[in-house]
Amino acid sequence: MRVAAFPDFRKLYARIIHRSRSIFAQSLPSGPYYLKIDYNYPVKEFHGRKIFMIANTNKYIGGPYIFLSIIYLVVGSVCFIWTFILLAFQRRFGKSDRELSRIDIRTPYIYDSEYESQRKHQRQRIKRIPQSNFLQSSYRL
Repeated sequence: MRVAAFPDFRKLYARIIHRSRSIFAQSLPSGPYYLKIDYNYPVKEFHGRKIFMIANTNKYIGGPYIFLSIIYLVVGSVCFIWTFILLAFQRRFGKSDRELSRIDIRTPYIYDSEYESQRKHQRQRIKRIPQSNFLQSSYRL
């Protein structure tokens, strides 16, 4: 048995599977039931107690602790909705594959066609310095 997270806890001992051909198809048959409880775990040292409880557990929301189930559902729903919001923003404002393939060090963060055409004209006007002249001019003092 694992250590419980809270001081008051319930440990599921058995589960009745309701099948159509079983004697437990609708519910437990009437009659006396006996359960032997051993004293394997001492509880008198810390004034604890053991009780036997027949309870109906809901397998969809996890039994008596409904708060944690609701929190999981709420957080999961928020994440699911947030996924679609981010997907819509990516589709609307994101870059296309063609734009991403033309990225270099001078590419602005937001793609601007006017900026690209200006850069193209500037590159055509720049005269390239021959490498030999560049090296000679850089070593002059």
